[in-house]
Amino acid sequence: MATPGDDVTIFSTIIADTIDGLAGNDQIQGDRGDDLLNGGSGNDLIFGEEGNDTFNGGVSDDILIGGEGIDTFFFAANNGADRIEDFEIASDAIALVAKRRSPGGRPEFWLALQLWQPLVVGSSVCRC
Repeated sequence: MATPGDDVTIFSTIIADTIDGLAGNDQIQGDRGDDLLNGGSGNDLIFGEEGNDTFNGGVSDDILIGGEGIDTFFFAANNGADRIEDFEIASDAIALVAKRRSPGGRPEFWLALQLWQPLVVGSSVCRC
């Protein structure tokens, strides 16, 4: 169970859980279930561990560590600069959720990827 302040660690169980970090700088740790891990506001450190987990860092700058399984990382405009530590390109997914529009009416995101060497920065949406 989360509290509005800084929580040292919020653990899930071996079944599928939903964990909400609420306000404060939280450390959230999933387990073997397919967990929904929400950071809330604050700079959070979120571990997925095993299972096919879904991450939503929320407001502020968060570190998301997927672990084993097929994980999905949600990003929305104005949610801060989240960082994924162990993205598996063959199995994990990134979902961009538009909440803000550019002056031309298109969804607007800034996505920075660092894959070994080059740094790629852009503001367009991939329609893959």
